[in-house]
Amino acid sequence: MVVFSSKKRGKGFILFFLISLLIFSSSCGSGSPADLSIKELEEGIKEGLEKCLRSPQGLLYKSTKDKSFLSETIGLEMIWHLIAEDKSAFDYQFSLLKKYFISPVDLLYWKISETFDKCNSNASIDDLRVCRALILAYKKWKNGEYLETAQKIGNALLKHSTWKNVLLDGVSWEPAGIFGGIAIDQGTKSITLSYPDIEAMLLLNETDPDWLKVTQKTSGIVLLGALLKKNDVYWGYDIESGTYNDRDKNLINKLLHLLHLASAGSIPINHVRYLAFKLEVEDGIFDKSGSENIAVYSLASLLFYESGFYMEAEACLEKLKKFRLDSGLLGYLSEDGGTEAWAFDNLLALIAIETISGSPKKIR
Repeated sequence: MVVFSSKKRGKGFILFFLISLLIFSSSCGSGSPADLSIKELEEGIKEGLEKCLRSPQGLLYKSTKDKSFLSETIGLEMIWHLIAEDKSAFDYQFSLLKKYFISPVDLLYWKISETFDKCNSNASIDDLRVCRALILAYKKWKNGEYLETAQKIGNALLKHSTWKNVLLDGVSWEPAGIFGGIAIDQGTKSITLSYPDIEAMLLLNETDPDWLKVTQKTSGIVLLGALLKKNDVYWGYDIESGTYNDRDKNLINKLLHLLHLASAGSIPINHVRYLAFKLEVEDGIFDKSGSENIAVYSLASLLFYESGFYMEAEACLEKLKKFRLDSGLLGYLSEDGGTEAWAFDNLLALIAIETISGSPKKIR
C-alpha cells in the first residue's frame, strides 16, 4: 500500500500543518474529528464501507480507487463479523468465500480483478486468517461446514505451502501438461516473519495433528526473530541458509509479527513496553519518515490490548479519529489532491474497536 504521509516532523512541520488542515476540512460529522466518540467513528466506518467500498456482488473492493478484491479483505471482514457476533453477515461472506476465492487446489486466490480474473497464487497469511475465522466460528455456532472448509484450506497449506516443516509465504499454480493436473511453484524458500498466524496454526493443529511440526518449527522461527533484536524484529528468514534478514522496514509488518505472537500467548513484553514508551513520549507511533498510519494504530491497539496495556490500546483508537474522511471512512490524502481509503485499514479499525471498546470479549 502506498500512502501519502499524514504527519511529518522537523523540516516537514509546515507540510504537516497544511495536510492537517485539509484532513480536518474533509472530515464529516459535526465538529472536528477529536469531538467524535469512538461509537460515532465506528458507525461512520460501517456506513462508508457500504456506500464506497461494497461491490454489487457483496465483496469489498481493495480501496476507493482500486476495484480489485483480496483474500486479505474477506478474511478480515469474517473476523470482524465474528467478533461482533453477527452470524448472518459472517455466513454471507462465507458464501462469497466459497463462490469466488477457493481455488482448484483449495488455496485461496489472493487477488481477483474487477472483471473477476483470478491470480493463480495465494498468500499464506490470508489463508490462515480465514481458517482462524472459520474454526472460531465453528466453536461458537457449531456449523460443521465452517470446520470442513477450514480443514480443506489447512490441508492444502500443508501439502503445497510448507517446506522442511516451515510455512512459506505462498505458492503459485498453473495447469500441468496435456493430461491435466496442476503444477505448484513454491518460489523462494524463505518466509516473511509477519505471515505465520500462530493462533490459526494452533487451531488447525487441534483438528489435524499433522500441523504440529509445522506449527512448532515455524512459531519458533517467528519468536526468535522477535527476540534477537532489542527494540525491533527481523523482516524474514531464509530456510535454506537458516539466516534472518531485514529486507524492509515496515511498521505494519512489525506489528503483525508481534500481534501473532501475543495472540498465541507469547507476549513479546519488552517490545510492547518500548512501543508504549514511544507512544507516551512522542505522542504517537511514527515510521522512519515521521508518518502515522491507520493500520499501525489499529494493530498497535490490538497488541496493547492483548498484552494488558489497556490505556495505550484506547489511546491508539483515539489516534484513528484524525484520519476520518468525508465519507466516514478512514483514509489519506492522495497525490492527485483527492482522498483514498483502503478496506484493509478500515476493517482493522473496526476489529480493534469491536475488541477494545466494551463490545463482546474476544473469543477463546
